[in-house]
Amino acid sequence: MKLLFFSLCVFPLSVSLSAKDNNQKASKENVIKISTINSEKNPLDRGKAFQYEDVKIVPLETNQECLLTFLVEIFLTDEYIFVADPDSKEIGNDLYVFERATGKFLHKIGERGGGPAEYVAFNNFFYDKNKKTITLIDFHQNVFLTYGYDGKFKERKKYSPELMENVENMIILNDQKVFMKYFINKKENDAYVLFDKNRTMVFAKKSYNPIQTLSLSAGYGESIVKVNDDRVNFIMPLCDTIFSCYKGKFMPMYVVGHQAKNIPREKFIIGEGESFFQKSIGYLQKGYFTGFTNYKETNDYILLSGLSGNCLINKQKTKGVYFSNEATNESRLVKSVQDIPFKASLKGIMGCDNDYFVGVADPIVLLNLKISPDTKDPVVQKLKEVVNNLQEDDNPVLIFYKLKDHFDEK
Repeated sequence: MKLLFFSLCVFPLSVSLSAKDNNQKASKENVIKISTINSEKNPLDRGKAFQYEDVKIVPLETNQECLLTFLVEIFLTDEYIFVADPDSKEIGNDLYVFERATGKFLHKIGERGGGPAEYVAFNNFFYDKNKKTITLIDFHQNVFLTYGYDGKFKERKKYSPELMENVENMIILNDQKVFMKYFINKKENDAYVLFDKNRTMVFAKKSYNPIQTLSLSAGYGESIVKVNDDRVNFIMPLCDTIFSCYKGKFMPMYVVGHQAKNIPREKFIIGEGESFFQKSIGYLQKGYFTGFTNYKETNDYILLSGLSGNCLINKQKTKGVYFSNEATNESRLVKSVQDIPFKASLKGIMGCDNDYFVGVADPIVLLNLKISPDTKDPVVQKLKEVVNNLQEDDNPVLIFYKLKDHFDEK
């Protein structure tokens, strides 16, 4: 990724001011309206909204080299599971690699230290599936550290601190364009920016305005989904619209139906010391629709969640359903695959992989499930086997859900 890093490091900060905001220019002719079979104020139980077509269970191996504390991000390839987890004794995260099929721990990406191949601390990373590389962003040393999927060190490049200021996440597209997501911030207040590495210019950008913060920066959720190699879908705060970045442009793709009125964004100013969620709750209590703060997408479905509720969308049918979270300590007996909770931990659904949403299940929650001893369901039998070998302080268990909806039955 040498050329990419070179372009980023010499990129003049003034260039970001030259790109015109695409907020008002995007055409709305091709926007798909998602009709919902119920309102966000009357959510259905999960089992009445959708069921599982398939479920796979992958426990992450636990040993002294990979003791996880609180997963912040997962990323999957055909062979590997990458898990970013905060270090309990250090600042920043560590990145662990597990075998995709079995959950066996393989290795870490990089090591802490002061050497040329080591990081002091990192909060963010990005990956290049074509080159099979992972790049850690060490914000203490202001360097990009690139490794192969096998953990072997490849490259170290310095960057200007201003380049990564207020950056929350970034994605490298197939054509090596760089898509960045920013925190809500007091400076430019850019939300998303698409860089062209070859021309060292900004293709497009989208602003948080008129939403403002009086603090230096504020986050609002996990809102980027890389759909394929040349398209990235994303959401905006307080918004009912899903946007897409495609061929150098930002455009609206879907508008999700809801009953409550939208928050007047021009009045949404996050106070100093106040969080986005604290501000949103005040409007929610007044009956406003607060939008979505978490977005995941598979080949067939979109899963949205936020203070106003959870919504599952069938992309082909252009229909959606609002559903309620299940209680993870419910007393019902798990006899069949349909009895397995959809969000079996506080972290819930953290990833997506082709046809599957990927949930992170807490061992304590799974140990409290009542599993039928006489079940003939192969998935429940696998779950029972995993639970029988679990300890409370073990690493989480990943649950892959392939969904099927009931929209045609309503």
